Amino acid sequence: MRIQQSAALLSWALLFGSSVNAAQLPLSFQNLENTASEVETVDHSKLHGRFMHVTDFHPDRNYREGALVDNKCHVHGKDGKKDKSLEGLKKDKDKDKDDDEEEKAGYWGYPASGCDAPWTLVDATFEWIDKEWKDKIDFVIWTGDSARHDNDNNFPRTQKEIFQSNADMIQKFEEVFHSDDPTKRHSIPIVPTMGNNDVWPHNIMRPGPNPTTLRFAQLWSHFVPEEQMHTFQRGAYFWREVIPNKLAVISLNTLYWFESNAAVDGCDAKDDAGSLQFEWLKIQLNILRSRGMKAYLIGHVPPTEKYYPTCLMKYTVWSTAFRDVIIGHFFGHANVDHFIMLNEKDVIDRTELRKATRDFLEIDADEYDDHNGTLRIMGKEDYMAELRDYFRHMPDLRKYTGRKRERVMENWIVANVVPSIIPTYFPAARIVEYNVTGYDGGHAPHRGTLDMVAEETTEDGEDHVQEGAEKDSEVDAFKKKGKKKKGKKKRPKHKKPPADAPAPPARGSPLGPAFEPQFLTPIKYTQYYANITKHNEEKSLHGHHNLTFEMEYETDGAPYHMQDLTVPSYMELAKKIAGDAKRDDKKHRKGKGIQDLLKKKKKKGKKGKKPRDKDDDLWFVYLKRAFVQTKDDEEIDDMMNA
Repeated sequence: MRIQQSAALLSWALLFGSSVNAAQLPLSFQNLENTASEVETVDHSKLHGRFMHVTDFHPDRNYREGALVDNKCHVHGKDGKKDKSLEGLKKDKDKDKDDDEEEKAGYWGYPASGCDAPWTLVDATFEWIDKEWKDKIDFVIWTGDSARHDNDNNFPRTQKEIFQSNADMIQKFEEVFHSDDPTKRHSIPIVPTMGNNDVWPHNIMRPGPNPTTLRFAQLWSHFVPEEQMHTFQRGAYFWREVIPNKLAVISLNTLYWFESNAAVDGCDAKDDAGSLQFEWLKIQLNILRSRGMKAYLIGHVPPTEKYYPTCLMKYTVWSTAFRDVIIGHFFGHANVDHFIMLNEKDVIDRTELRKATRDFLEIDADEYDDHNGTLRIMGKEDYMAELRDYFRHMPDLRKYTGRKRERVMENWIVANVVPSIIPTYFPAARIVEYNVTGYDGGHAPHRGTLDMVAEETTEDGEDHVQEGAEKDSEVDAFKKKGKKKKGKKKRPKHKKPPADAPAPPARGSPLGPAFEPQFLTPIKYTQYYANITKHNEEKSLHGHHNLTFEMEYETDGAPYHMQDLTVPSYMELAKKIAGDAKRDDKKHRKGKGIQDLLKKKKKKGKKGKKPRDKDDDLWFVYLKRAFVQTKDDEEIDDMMNA
């Protein structure tokens, strides 16, 4: 705790100035009592090697079973006025269309609609977690949106309602993960992050301190370490050691990078809220690097072109620079199950083009669909098609070996986007497994010192290039200068990273857990989902019925057959999804093959309809999983042939 508090003090001083007196210190450094609750130290003498990722619950107290789906599963009274009574429900049923033709809200929700989640679904989800996972996981990441959407003018949201909804969700986590030890609040660490619907109005969050950051500082007092509370009040971001001296989870506030947030200006100016978060992130990652620790980055809105251009560029550059520290990136918001590949050079080259065309295109925040994370004018089909097209243009690692292979893959990062609990599709949750072989109970092999960090970072927060990296760069520059010849074809010039970019690992440093198997490397994940259409029918027919989640797929099973969740494994999967990879790894496969998975799905094509190409079978399965099994085979085929 003392090391983390000293580190937090150092980062605060570096970020906001070196002349700090006692009166200017964060409250947590003035030894004032009752400013925040102490975050418990969790006993990790025995690790399970698993963690859970849940996101986007969107609970709705106004949801009513039997209400019209067209009314967002709310009961509307006469002339559109809200009416929560049973009489209002009867009026809803008698509206316009014949009663049998209307789509009605189910007991556990209505999939693939504009309705939010009923509390019956939230309760059933936590009952499943309590029964199946409470004592089998090491920590939980919870990536935001714990309030309903503001999608019904008859039931406008209020800030008070949003805070209460988040408090109710916290209570659910408390019920499941309470600790029997009176000195601990929770049995395992829980790391939340802010969603774009956790603020009012949605998407809009000003730099802190503000009413939202101050209220969440109270709500999350058992999640946010006390020594970071001042920083949290300014920006709603923090980090937490989930395995002492080994692994941290950094909770980012992606709203400061989100282009739909009109209250901020992106990451161009040093004093922009987004820029300050990156400066803070650089300092924290340097501290973790000096201590020999690793980290997961979590947030709500995924790093796509929905970020301000410079913010997306910085996210990619920062992630690449700290590739020896960062193990993975986890997000929610989009509801679609997929992964995003980002390359530093590609993003940098695209940034100036985006800046130049943004004003010309005049893309307004209202054109974005914050319910599914894509442009309304684009649509999910186009979004997924563009994703696959990008995969096609990625390098094929099979063509490289040795150091050249490493240099290709170390410029890539993988961002996992996890499907939601809200039944935009079917409710879903993910269990990630990671390597704990060789865990020594929390004794760090190399902690470093705060002096090391201070030497590497100036008072204004600028990082110095490490000595080894500086020498290597000078040698490389000399070699390049000496190799110049007349008439030699010049390589296309790439845009340079921003001037405040962090220093990368020293040349020759070993690859981190994100790139090759070692302690903490993610091994696989298992995706679970609940077919609430089936469960609603069972509930309607038999009355008493319990909702359960079932396994949808595992990454090491057919047809992905991923050996682990490292960057090169995702790059290889991306090429297979794109249709470029050979089907020659049968000896490494386990379980049923892809043809076995698809044999029941293949039907004779309709007259005039193009039959699916065999090379598209993996893409077909990927799309089925992206939409959590809610689209039938014909719909997927239509998407593929569009």
